[in-house]
Amino acid sequence: MGNAVLLLNDQSRVGTLTSAGTAASVETGGLSVQNLLTQDPTEVARFTGMGAAGAYARLKWDLGALKAVTCLAIVNHNATTAATYQVGMSNNVDLSSPVLTPTPAKFWLPTVPWGSLPWGAFPWDGVDKTAYPTMPITFLLFDTPVFGRYLWVDIADPTNPAGYWQAGRVMFGAANRPAVNFAYGNSIRIIDPSQDRTTRASARQVDVRPRYRELTLPMQFQTQGDAMGVYHDFMMRGIGQEVFVVMDPDAPPWVLARQMFYCALSSMPGDGVANTSFKRWTWSPTFRELI
Repeated sequence: MGNAVLLLNDQSRVGTLTSAGTAASVETGGLSVQNLLTQDPTEVARFTGMGAAGAYARLKWDLGALKAVTCLAIVNHNATTAATYQVGMSNNVDLSSPVLTPTPAKFWLPTVPWGSLPWGAFPWDGVDKTAYPTMPITFLLFDTPVFGRYLWVDIADPTNPAGYWQAGRVMFGAANRPAVNFAYGNSIRIIDPSQDRTTRASARQVDVRPRYRELTLPMQFQTQGDAMGVYHDFMMRGIGQEVFVVMDPDAPPWVLARQMFYCALSSMPGDGVANTSFKRWTWSPTFRELI
């Protein structure tokens, strides 16, 4: 089991974002590439002309200085199962001499174990999208931190029946991965805020509202530096700060797809950070999924 990934949405908002590539970015009608920087992930940036031969869309950030990146997530995208993306980093504005060489990656994980379904029922691409409970998310985790000033993402999706590719959020930065992973007592619960009532005529009326998940991760036996540092970073950003959480990045794809959360702190831990044993500290964040 891999240690959890906690990625704050800091660097992708601070850097200057531009678009390029051979596909055209729709800058009018509320579909600008700058929508990737807004608070609402349903405000998407859309690229048209993706179906042309060799067409691709490029997102490019100038981070303003040398920054470390260990994780990238693309949230609320409409990529097909054949779509690919490449992430690169460079210290040069023309993206020459990359410090991170772009390598194609798939947007969707193969969420159906091979051989688990009979012939004819198994999807040829191995993807069952129902394994993704909420909006589509893909992420890339680097083995070691990569330092660079310019980061770019190239997207290719020539067979998308919509004729365009879009996404609502791109997050990247140096993710926190606690040296001591979360403890027993972690939980995922599904919240259904729908309202159910019965009329005087005994008719049932349900005001159906979107469901979301809450995730609690008790971080126990942390060093003082880790507990104080991470707690301070998260708490000072408050409940308005977006967080991308992966519980177990080493889980098989059909489990991993259900353990990725685009979320925010739902509340400040009431006990703060506590010295629970000799030279060890605890804090227990609860995250609310944003859908």
